[in-house]
Amino acid sequence: MKSSAALEERVEAQQWHDLTEEIDAYGCAQTGPLLSPDECAEFAPCNSVVLPPTLARSAARWLVTGC
Repeated sequence: MKSSAALEERVEAQQWHDLTEEIDAYGCAQTGPLLSPDECAEFAPCNSVVLPPTLARSAARWLVTGC
C-alpha cells in the first residue's frame, strides 16, 4: 500500500457505532469504501486462488443463501 495514512483515515471515518449495531443485529455489516481501485489492484494477485470444486460449490451456496 502506498499510503497507509490515507487508509487509516478511511478506516477511522467509518461509522463504527452503526457497524457494531448491524453486526449485533445481523451478524455482518457493510463498510463504506476502504480501498481505492489502485489499492485493490495491488491485491488482485492474492485472489488468484483456485478452490477445489466441492469448496467452490459450498462457497457459492453460502453467498446465495447465507448458510
